[in-house]
Amino acid sequence: MALNLTRKRYKKLKSFVYLLDRGICHICSRELSYKKAVLDHIIPQSISGNGECLSSDDYWNLRLAHKSCNTIRGNAKKPGQLRLNLPQQIYQQESK
Repeated sequence: MALNLTRKRYKKLKSFVYLLDRGICHICSRELSYKKAVLDHIIPQSISGNGECLSSDDYWNLRLAHKSCNTIRGNAKKPGQLRLNLPQQIYQQESK
């Protein structure tokens, strides 16, 4: 879920979303450091399309996540769709 942003804009958005989400991953609800945080799309880019009214890289569509959580979630529409299996999958992924 790559963002189509300049580096400067990405940093501004990440700082804003980090404060907004209070350093908590929206998928697993665990704390994460600013350095390890990535921005995740609530409505995936693959679903949002290129409509004029919807920009998938707007702050309202971005939330904080661990990279591993974001990867496991993929294009799921709701974090809760994977939340039950997520901690086990993260543990398995991190222990490799």
